[in-house]
Amino acid sequence: MTDLHFDVTGVDPTLVPALAAGVEAMLETLRSKKAPAVGAEPVHSWTIDLARWYTGRLEARHPDRVDVLRAIVASSTASVNRATVLEIADRTDAGASLSSYTRPSNGLLRRLMADGHLPPGAADPRSPSNPLRPWYADGPGKATDFFMESDLVPVFAAAFTPGKAPGAA
Repeated sequence: MTDLHFDVTGVDPTLVPALAAGVEAMLETLRSKKAPAVGAEPVHSWTIDLARWYTGRLEARHPDRVDVLRAIVASSTASVNRATVLEIADRTDAGASLSSYTRPSNGLLRRLMADGHLPPGAADPRSPSNPLRPWYADGPGKATDFFMESDLVPVFAAAFTPGKAPGAA
């Protein structure tokens, strides 16, 4: 067993219990996961075909949302910051907001789950992948970063490359 210690210097003391609860939840999830078998279905059941369907539907009406996904996939950290999202969305005026920005992609994600193509709770292609990283700057609605879970990056990268499968050269 390994002990983990976190330096919470500078963290608002009222947020420390939520941080501790998030760490415990993450550890519980990690304890329950087993390594997938070689050749098994992707961890979150996303496939290249589903990623292509999702991005195709999204791009038809909201191409900037897909451009954000492309930027996330191209990033070495599988994330983009708020300023990048605002720039891609062409919302660069003073006081620009991302209010309702994720609504179209959330709707498609719910549809894939409702239709049985993804399990309930499947990973969102552009959400925080690490509960320890603050992604709300000033409370709900002020996302500072958008992330993609690392196991989804090769799936979406392949989806953006016609004819390419994960791991293919």
